[in-house]
Amino acid sequence: MKYECECERFCEYWQKKPTAAEYKLAAAYIRAKKMFESIQLDLVKCLRIEKKGDKFVPVFSSGAGVVAGPHWDAERHLEAVASDIKEFCEATAIEGVASCAGSLMVLADNLSRARRQIDDSDHMARVELSRAVRNGAGSLAQAEELPVVQSALDRRDRLKAELAPKAADLQVRLSKARSILEKYSSS
Repeated sequence: MKYECECERFCEYWQKKPTAAEYKLAAAYIRAKKMFESIQLDLVKCLRIEKKGDKFVPVFSSGAGVVAGPHWDAERHLEAVASDIKEFCEATAIEGVASCAGSLMVLADNLSRARRQIDDSDHMARVELSRAVRNGAGSLAQAEELPVVQSALDRRDRLKAELAPKAADLQVRLSKARSILEKYSSS
């Protein structure tokens, strides 16, 4: 099946998961689209054909003005919800996961995993350092020079350098995705 846009794929995916927070965003898009299509149909019903010389020209009847305002409002609302879906998909995009299937849970899990790896490496470095001091390495400075401690410290520093920027990026994206979903949480 060929999809019209990313919003359609998003809605198709999340409409199957009514307990997910993303479901409400998908439902808001579907409602906005139905409203827009209904008002657009009313506007089209106000069209009539007039003959101008040898050409036929579509002309709106006098009642079209009543429908035009709500039509523009519905169109702007639909565009706003579609924009939120696109921003949400960009914020939750994870390598190896379909763009419409990104979710807060996956993002939060990846953030938690990155933070846990950093914390675990820091803990292991402290454990090795205290073990070396306890086993007679002398001072902390002497203990830090031991190969086993140096290896743990290097691993900690390498993981912090690698994962801290990733965790910060995930945190920003998670906050952005949450703020988008909060707009639709009461609907």
